[in-house]
Amino acid sequence: MPKCLARKEWFDLLENLSDTHVRIDFIVFESGSQTICGGGVSKDPPLPLDGLSAKIEILMARQNKNALIVFARDPVVGQVKTRLNPFLDLQTTCELYTCFLSDSLDTISAVESVDCFVGIYPSSVSGYFEQLDTSLSISTFVQEGKDLGERMKSTFSARFAEGYEQVVIIGADSPSLPLAYIRQAFGSKQDVVLGPSVDGGYYLIGMRGKLINLFDGITWGGDTVLEETRCKLESNGVSLELLPVWYDVDRSDDLIFLKTHLELMAAVGHKEGASTQKFLSTLSF
Repeated sequence: MPKCLARKEWFDLLENLSDTHVRIDFIVFESGSQTICGGGVSKDPPLPLDGLSAKIEILMARQNKNALIVFARDPVVGQVKTRLNPFLDLQTTCELYTCFLSDSLDTISAVESVDCFVGIYPSSVSGYFEQLDTSLSISTFVQEGKDLGERMKSTFSARFAEGYEQVVIIGADSPSLPLAYIRQAFGSKQDVVLGPSVDGGYYLIGMRGKLINLFDGITWGGDTVLEETRCKLESNGVSLELLPVWYDVDRSDDLIFLKTHLELMAAVGHKEGASTQKFLSTLSF
């Protein structure tokens, strides 16, 4: 269900927003029937708010010419990193995923001269994203599309329509991802930049200037995503920059490797993955 805003919650929310675009989709239930009141940009509640359900997208005014987006799942128990079960129980898995999110947000916030976003899937009901530290200046939106390809295509289109010149999307499944790789992506002058993943997909995709449709007809979730994307690149005749190979964490073997890797990274002074490393240090496996 969407978040229900009481009148005081509405005003508390707006009081904490400055120079912020607020898009609200209202759903009002009256006498058992559903009435939908269209969204808008307003800092005055257009209707009585008690008992009002609302989906809120908080989009900061554009400050930079580049956009960096983390695609993330809403951290709800039983709905994140399910392939880690039964290696970890569902509650522990969800707590681990919130560490992945925390590390991903810390990483993108350290990238210079970009506007940061989180694209949430499938919806935002946990309350996690509403409680983000406002000093991070991270905008949030709910991903739109029936599969990952459609959701990425929609996101690139929306950001370019807002006037961004370069747009980069990463996932939240790589808490150890080096900050330097993201900086390298924004330094690219090519049409497309890809960060290949060892599982046959990619952990990062970026585009410059316009949407290039690399997303239709891809077998999402399989180990052929990178190869299929390579074929799309060839057929579109676009230039490519390739980042170093990295890895996502989806299965128990990945997690065991991540734990050791993060311990080594911390030992040599790397800051990526600090929240995840701390949490994993409390687990025995």
